[in-house]
Amino acid sequence: PFLLTATVGENLDRKTKGEWVRDGLIQFIYKTPVNEKTIIIVDAIRIPEQIKKIRQVYRDKVVHIHLDPPME
Repeated sequence: PFLLTATVGENLDRKTKGEWVRDGLIQFIYKTPVNEKTIIIVDAIRIPEQIKKIRQVYRDKVVHIHLDPPME
């Protein structure tokens, strides 16, 4: 896993139209032992294109949950 600043992520989104998140996920899965029961959580999908790119590869295996917690 890796963390990026919002500015870096925004620049990558502009350059790749969200593909960088999908590509990072593919690399993570390739390097990680997974099976049919493995659950992988991608935190902070920021633009619709990111989830669309992930769904192009993983289709019905993707569940997108949007959480909007109260600001306290």
